[in-house]
Amino acid sequence: MVNRADKVAGLLRRELASIIQQAFEHEIPQGLFSITDVEVARDLSHAKVYVAIYEQDQVQAVMDFLSEHVGAIRHELGKRVRLRIVPTLKFFHDTSSESGARIDALLAKARRS
Repeated sequence: MVNRADKVAGLLRRELASIIQQAFEHEIPQGLFSITDVEVARDLSHAKVYVAIYEQDQVQAVMDFLSEHVGAIRHELGKRVRLRIVPTLKFFHDTSSESGARIDALLAKARRS
């Protein structure tokens, strides 16, 4: 059974991706990135947003941009979702894809040996 926090997390993930793509497309540093996951507290007051950034030279610029504009992003989110309280947002760099690629490379190297 899916609980309310999981449903809200899915909704926030979709809306945040849309907001960043549409409302901030001309301001955000160029680079390929995506919102990979959103974890919402049980009381829906806080949300951790995980962002995968595929160009390593853009990681700091994108994370700085998101941190600086968190208030504007949350404000736009409040316009789009019907929640009594819009959760505070905190952005984190998601390195799981990098770890997976490193493990794949190590496995391939071990197979060759």
